[in-house]
Amino acid sequence: MGDENNRPLRPDGRLSLGEPLVADSGTLSTAVDWSPLGELGERVAALWAEAAAADRLRRLDADALTARVRAAGFTAVEAAVEESGEAWLATEDTLDARLDATDGPATPSLRERWHAAFTPPEVDALVAHVRSLAGTTISSVRPQLFLSARRS
Repeated sequence: MGDENNRPLRPDGRLSLGEPLVADSGTLSTAVDWSPLGELGERVAALWAEAAAADRLRRLDADALTARVRAAGFTAVEAAVEESGEAWLATEDTLDARLDATDGPATPSLRERWHAAFTPPEVDALVAHVRSLAGTTISSVRPQLFLSARRS
C-alpha cells in the first residue's frame, strides 16, 4: 500500500472496511472432527491446510493489514476483530451443499478437492463420515476485521 493506493481519498478522507478473516473461519473442513478416520482424517486436515495456505484471502492477517494501513500514511487507525458464531442443524441436504460449495468460479469444492487427492474408496469414507453427522448441530466461528482510518 503505497501513496498510489490511497490517492482516491481526499485529505482527511475516511477509510472504513469490514473484511472476513477466512483463515480462521469455520468451514466443513475445520468444523468436523476427522480424528475417527485416523490417518485418512490427518490427510484431510493436511489437504485443508495446504489449500488454505495457497489462498491469498485465507492468508489475510488482521494485524498485518492494520500495519499496512498505518504504513500507507493513514492515521487514527482503529481495528477490531469480531467473532460471530454459526450453528446449523446438519441434514443430508445441507451437508451435501457444503461439500459442493465453492468460494468462487475458479475454486474447487471440498468434494472436488477430495476426488483429486484421494482414492474413490477414501472419498466414499469421507462422505460417509460427513453424512453420519446428519441430525447434529455443527458450530463454527466467523471472525471479521472492522477497520477505520483517516488519510492525512
